Amino acid sequence: MARKQYAEAEPLLISGYNGLREREAKIPAANKPRLQKAAERLLWFYEETAQPDKAAEWKQKLDELTKPAPNAKLGVETKAK
Repeated sequence: MARKQYAEAEPLLISGYNGLREREAKIPAANKPRLQKAAERLLWFYEETAQPDKAAEWKQKLDELTKPAPNAKLGVETKAK
């Protein structure tokens, strides 16, 4: 990307993201942000290369990665009556 070799960069970025996604369950908690960073790089790539449709797709994927899980505890406990 830094060399502006976009045609060469795109498949590498996608391959890296897909590799992380396939192994997501095995990634240690400390390294989980790497998947989000990979999606951010793809979003930036598509914004930088003026591809708004693909940028929107990656923005949506990034939003899905950053939203809390539906069953995540919110830090509020309720007492059973």
